Amino acid sequence: MKIISLSKKKFQELKELKLSREIHNTEAKIFDFDYRGNKKILKTLYTLNGHTFANKLYTLEMLDSNKEYLPSNFYIPDYLCTVDSKVIGFTVPKIEGINLTDILKSKQIDYKEQIYYLKKIGEILIQLHNIRKYTNLKDIYINDLHDSNFIVDNNNRELKVIDLDSCKICSNEPFPADF
Repeated sequence: MKIISLSKKKFQELKELKLSREIHNTEAKIFDFDYRGNKKILKTLYTLNGHTFANKLYTLEMLDSNKEYLPSNFYIPDYLCTVDSKVIGFTVPKIEGINLTDILKSKQIDYKEQIYYLKKIGEILIQLHNIRKYTNLKDIYINDLHDSNFIVDNNNRELKVIDLDSCKICSNEPFPADF
């Protein structure tokens, strides 16, 4: 996995991403981040040592090395980020969209559209089953499966899977889930 090295000054200038009040986030601070003209999300982890951190790094590496098997709507971390040569987190491409939690809790969005997205989650789970069945990647699961870990892309209404750094992949240890 490639590395982005940030200065302390550049890191301190980053703006935290505004999340909906409905979205739970317990393991990191999330920032808007522009890298060479590409919009990204920088997820800075609270736990930066020990077994949990090592497991997180292994998970990121397994996602990176197995990305050829994963669907295009899976938002896979693309860079580790360091400050003063210490890994502080990682980036993922930014999606301009609406979190599924906000869609499901909105009274302005028709229930048929909400059901459409819930069915899309089912399709994603079938895709994962087929990946496990027909590729060399036999151990991949969305471990932290809940509505806040999906975003609907503003451009094409496609449902995107986020927070994959908490997935179960290869021989990593499963991370705690939200529900």
